[in-house]
Amino acid sequence: PASLTGRPTRSVASRRGTQRSNDKRRKRAHAMTSPSAAKSPHAKAPLPSWARTPARLLAPDVLFSLAVILHLVYVQLLPEWERTLQLYSRVPRIKSGWIPGRMRDASDLQWESFRNSFPMLLVGLSLWALLSRFVKNTLLGSTATSTSGTSGDSISTGSAVVIGVDSASSTSALALPQWKEGTSTSVLGYYLVWALVFVFLLHGSDAIFVIMAVTLNYLIAKATAGTRLCAPLTFLFNLPLLFVMSEIKLQWSQVLFFLSPTSSIIRLLSSYHGFLSYRVYFKLTTLRLISFNMDYHWAKQRRRYQRRVVNQADAIDSCGHSLRDITEMHHPDNDYNYTTMLTHAFYVPLFIAGPIVPFNAFLAQLKRPQVALGLKSCFLHLLRVCFYALMVEFFQHMFLGLHSISEYRLFAPGRMDPELPAWEVVVMGLYVLFFMWMKFLIIWDFFWAVALIDGVFTQRNMLRCVFNNSSFQQFWKTWHASFNRWTVRYVYIPLGGNASVLWSVWPIFTLIGLWHDIKWSWVAWALLNALGMAIEIVVFLGVAKVKTIDRLRDVVPLWRWWASMALVIMVF
Repeated sequence: PASLTGRPTRSVASRRGTQRSNDKRRKRAHAMTSPSAAKSPHAKAPLPSWARTPARLLAPDVLFSLAVILHLVYVQLLPEWERTLQLYSRVPRIKSGWIPGRMRDASDLQWESFRNSFPMLLVGLSLWALLSRFVKNTLLGSTATSTSGTSGDSISTGSAVVIGVDSASSTSALALPQWKEGTSTSVLGYYLVWALVFVFLLHGSDAIFVIMAVTLNYLIAKATAGTRLCAPLTFLFNLPLLFVMSEIKLQWSQVLFFLSPTSSIIRLLSSYHGFLSYRVYFKLTTLRLISFNMDYHWAKQRRRYQRRVVNQADAIDSCGHSLRDITEMHHPDNDYNYTTMLTHAFYVPLFIAGPIVPFNAFLAQLKRPQVALGLKSCFLHLLRVCFYALMVEFFQHMFLGLHSISEYRLFAPGRMDPELPAWEVVVMGLYVLFFMWMKFLIIWDFFWAVALIDGVFTQRNMLRCVFNNSSFQQFWKTWHASFNRWTVRYVYIPLGGNASVLWSVWPIFTLIGLWHDIKWSWVAWALLNALGMAIEIVVFLGVAKVKTIDRLRDVVPLWRWWASMALVIMVF
C-alpha cells in the first residue's frame, strides 16, 4: 500500500498497459531468437540493430532544423564564401578543379594522398580480393568443417576447441571451425606470400624493421603466454617500441651500410624505400601484435566465455556466430604460430588504415569466411564509398578555402584582409569537423568493403555521423569503433571493466593519446577527454538514481529535445 511504502500506486489500467507492452516485447524477442522461426521458409528475416528505429525525417523539429540550415548556407554563407575565389591567390594549396569555373581546396594532405591513389587502390585491391576469394573457395570448398560439443569447460577436440557456455544464455556450445585436411598450409602460405610482397612493396627495405618487431613480439608471447608476465611485458615492450619506430628516423639501409659500406647488395637495398613510410603505419601494426599476444595468452589460460543470444541478422558465418563470438573463441595452441601472426599483422586489405580485426576473429574467418554479406552487397558498399568520395570532391569545389583557412589558421587577427567574422569562423570549424568525418568514413569503409569481398568481416569504424552523438560515451563508441572495441577488450576489461571505470578512463585515454602521437598536446587532449568522460559517468550514475528523471525517457518529444541540447554541447 502507498501508505506503507510512501510511493504512489499506479492505476489498474496503467499496470495492464505496461503488461501488454512487456508481452509484445517478449514475443518479438522470442520471434527473433526462436530456432523454429529461423528455419521457417516463410519467416521474415529480422532487421539488424541499426535499422530497427523508424526515421523521423518529417518531424516538425527536423523540418525546422533543415530550414535554418538551408537559410544559413544559401542566403548568408555562400555569398561570403564566394569572396574566397577572389582571394585564392593568398590562400595556400588552392588548385585548379575539374568542375568548370571552380577552384579546389587541396589543403588536407591525407585526403590528397588517398584521392590520388584511389583509382589504383579501387581496381587493384578489388581484383586481389576476387582472386583471393576464388583461391579460398577452391582450397576450402563451400565452408570449413567444424566440431560440436556440449556445454562445460573448454576442451580440445582434434584440431578445434569447443568453448563451454552457460546453459542459461545459450543451448549449444561454441564450435570453432577447423582446417580441412591439407588446407592450412596452402591457405596460410597463399596469404603469407601476398603479405610479405605487399609490405616490402610499401616500405621497401625498411620493412625489415617491422618484421623484427613482429618476431620479438612472437618470442615474448611464446615465452610468457599463460603466465602473469605476458600482459605487462607485451605492453611495456610495445609502447617504447612505438616511440622508437615513430620518432627515430632510422632506415634499414643505413644500418646495413654501416655494417658493410662496400657491398653492392646494400646499395641495391638503399635505392628503394617503398611508397609509404613505415613510421606512420606501424601504429596499427602495434595493435595487431598486442592482439596476437593477448589472444594467445587467454587461449593458454582457457578463459571462459558466455555466449549471448543475438539477433540472427548479426550472425556473420554459416554457423550463426557473431563477430563477438569468434573474437572470444580460442583456437588450438598450434594455430598461434609465427605464420599466422605474420599473416594477421600484414593482411593486405586492412594493413594501411584498418579497421582493426582481432587475431581470433581473423583466423576464424580464414577457416570459415564470412557469409553476412554477399558479393553483390560488398560491391554496393564500394559503390557507396565512390559516391561519398564524389560528395567530398563537390564540397572541396563549392566551399572553397574553408579547410585551407582553418589548416593554416588564416582566421587569426591580421592574417586576412578583411578579417572573417567570428560566426563564420565557428561555421568553418563545423565544416572542418564534418569534412574529417567524411574523409575517415571513406577511407575506412573502402578497406572494410575490400576485406568483406575476401571473406573477412570486422567492425566498421564510423557507425554514425559526428553531429549525431549526445554524449562522450556515445561518440567514442561510434568514432573509430574498431579501435574502441580493441581498447575495451585488451585494456578496459583487464583493468577491471565497469567495476573501476572512474579511474581506468585516465590510463586508457592517455594510452590512446600517446598512440596517436608522442606529444604533450596529445596527452593534454587525452586528459581533457578523460575528464569529460569521468564527469559524464558521475552525472549519469546520479541521474539513474533519480526515478523522476529516469521516467522522462518515456516522454519521447521532451527527451528528444534534451538529447538534442546535449548533442549541441558535444559538437561545441
